[in-house]
Amino acid sequence: MSATRRPPRAQPQPQRPARPVSQHAPRSRQSTKCLPHHRHTESIFRISDQDVPHRIAFDWIYQLPFGDGRKYLANGHPVLGKIVGGWEVTGAWTLQSGLPLNLTSDYFLTGDPTLSSDQQTLQRWFNTAAFVTASAAQPVFHLRTNPIRFPSLRAPRQDNVDLSLIKDTKIHENQVLRFDAQALNAFNHPLFPAPNLSVTAAQFGVISASTQANYPRRLQLELKYIF
Repeated sequence: MSATRRPPRAQPQPQRPARPVSQHAPRSRQSTKCLPHHRHTESIFRISDQDVPHRIAFDWIYQLPFGDGRKYLANGHPVLGKIVGGWEVTGAWTLQSGLPLNLTSDYFLTGDPTLSSDQQTLQRWFNTAAFVTASAAQPVFHLRTNPIRFPSLRAPRQDNVDLSLIKDTKIHENQVLRFDAQALNAFNHPLFPAPNLSVTAAQFGVISASTQANYPRRLQLELKYIF
């Protein structure tokens, strides 16, 4: 007769709720004025303040088909070749989601703070009516239950196009004169900063357009001698 010892049965492990793999959720330490509640971990486990779920970036170079070595006017007069040849157009387009808003001070919430894109304005970037804004009604020395960041509350997105028109004129064997006309933020798309996030402020939820976060359209010319 033989006896076989069975290994102890593995104990089931508690399962954490799944999070999207595209989001980074660091753990934050809160001030003693708003300690996180152990039953409301969403107040401390949230997306990173650098989370950008969507980003598109395109770069391109197009050489105009004229002049020496190109499809058209390749065998024309040398002077004509110097004028029409060596041109190219380059560009870069970036479109990306805005960064999450940081509600570092604690607050009371009575509804959904999210607004659809067609409802958002510079004067009302999110639903401020969902917050308790009275100074006397703000939380003090309590267990925080509301999150620092919402995935749906973000600063304005970035939409920027840079263009450049370049002309290379060959002077000698290893000598080139380059003319470069650049248009930075060519379509003059403003990138506004994040809205005011002070819950008790009169400008709460308002974006101040006077503090544009990017530069307006900028034109510059460059002449370079390459040898």
